[in-house]
Amino acid sequence: MTYKIIRKKNVKRLILKIEGNQILVSAPIKASKKEIDIFVKKNEEWILNHLQSQWVLKEKDILTIQNKIYHLHKSDKNERIHQDLYISSQKGLDKIIYEMAQPILINKFNLITKSLSIDSVHLNIKIYKSQWGNCYYKKRLIHLNAYLICFPDEFIDSVIIHELAHLYYHNHSKDFYDLVFKWDPDYKNHHKNYQIPKWGM
Repeated sequence: MTYKIIRKKNVKRLILKIEGNQILVSAPIKASKKEIDIFVKKNEEWILNHLQSQWVLKEKDILTIQNKIYHLHKSDKNERIHQDLYISSQKGLDKIIYEMAQPILINKFNLITKSLSIDSVHLNIKIYKSQWGNCYYKKRLIHLNAYLICFPDEFIDSVIIHELAHLYYHNHSKDFYDLVFKWDPDYKNHHKNYQIPKWGM
């Protein structure tokens, strides 16, 4: 996550601000880079939610997917050329994200199901506005939101694990969470309360 450090003599603690789409950290003169990195990482959930709730496409906007930076451009067409995304509308962005999500989420899903020895379960990738995933346990079918690829790997994995656990427990009971934490002992830290992007054009 890229951010700008502003060191000030009169600042006694780390302060985080968002201006437009830029992350700013006001820091004491003696604050170390490591200390600032930890502070930003700790507030990553708030930063992403804040940026996504206010984002309107500007020519210099970027999107990070799987540690690669993609530059977004307003256009009358929808296409991806290397790491430049040309977008005409929200639906256009949805289409590009959906296409990019296919290999990423399919690969992650296959790796996790194999590691957990879960067989005969199917995956569909969707564009959702209000949920990260769904489990249709009778059909052994998992739906995942394509926009997951805009978030950290550990969060993506936690959503997959959450939905797979619903194959065995169809609610959010103690038994359900016991299974989730068995599969991912650090689930509580991985499964952040990220908001689904609602980007305006």
